[in-house]
Amino acid sequence: MEEAFVLRIGVFYDGTWFAYLSDFYATVHPRSARISLEGFHDALRWHVHTETGRPFEECLVPEAHYVRGRIDTPATSFDTALATAGVTRHDLPLPGGAASPAGTPRGRRRGTVTGWQAGQPHGFITDTRGGSWFASRDDLPGNRTTLPTGTPVSFTGSPTPPPGHRYPRAYSIRPE
Repeated sequence: MEEAFVLRIGVFYDGTWFAYLSDFYATVHPRSARISLEGFHDALRWHVHTETGRPFEECLVPEAHYVRGRIDTPATSFDTALATAGVTRHDLPLPGGAASPAGTPRGRRRGTVTGWQAGQPHGFITDTRGGSWFASRDDLPGNRTTLPTGTPVSFTGSPTPPPGHRYPRAYSIRPE
């Protein structure tokens, strides 16, 4: 009888790349859902199983690591998702959210507030390429509820409007 053989698979995530990929699937892809880490690990196991002919149960992912820069006040929900999937997180501290020598986190867009009336819960930003973005007071830092017209800002978001909307939404808006 053949002795049991376990094929161990190590997974190392580039956290910034994975964050962009996950944002794409959550905001642009028709499924509108984030990637399941457990599902991804099972897909890797299945691929190894089909390529090697080893039984699926013998193809394991005992090591998974996620490496990314981390701001001072990160969201804890993703930490829970990593822990649930058995992924070890490795952080590079990013004081003040700065990810580049110039001080601007990669992936942020720049623009100017072009319309936001006092008392309104939303306004509009025009990015540096001339695109219009919907902005909500829910995405402003601190206790801000509005930004004056002409305020330079940086923000994140997918350039594709959500289904049923005319404009893409700006998230994590910061006055510059």
